[in-house]
Amino acid sequence: MTKKYFLFYFVIISLFSFGQISEGGTPFSFKNPVPIKINESVLAPPNERIISELSTDSESIYYVGAKLQVSLNSFENGTWISNADGSRSWFLKITSQDAIGLSLNYKNLIIPDRAELFLYNESKNHVIGKFTSKRNFQNPITHTQIIEGNTTIIEYYEPAGCESIFNLEIESIAYYFRGFEDYL
Repeated sequence: MTKKYFLFYFVIISLFSFGQISEGGTPFSFKNPVPIKINESVLAPPNERIISELSTDSESIYYVGAKLQVSLNSFENGTWISNADGSRSWFLKITSQDAIGLSLNYKNLIIPDRAELFLYNESKNHVIGKFTSKRNFQNPITHTQIIEGNTTIIEYYEPAGCESIFNLEIESIAYYFRGFEDYL
């Protein structure tokens, strides 16, 4: 039993000791409310059998979540809006029932110069970002940390005159069902 908890805490400390570097700030929509409903991708949570197996079958590994395969991207999913100042924003809301947290794993993520990317929960009390073009090649973003709750909203802001193309492709979602309650 002690080995399981030691392994669990070692993994958690390892994950967060190389924490993602974000530049801080506030998402554009927090100061400029968006009056439209944004597109939502609702993912079926892992079934109870899978969660039960992950929770009880392993003697050596303490599972805290399950990976959900997806194919979501900024070209086919989400909602684009034009802002009054000539800028544009893109939103995608991802929900999976009963999750205590979600994290995203990317196949590709390219953020244009001067653009910003944030992730937050539905109540807007857990925000990560801003991520910028500085992360495209130096320590590229392959995943983002856990966002508390069963909903994660991705917000991309592109200032007027931006010439590059934003490209976001999500290949899987980590669905957390236990183990992070105290952290969150």
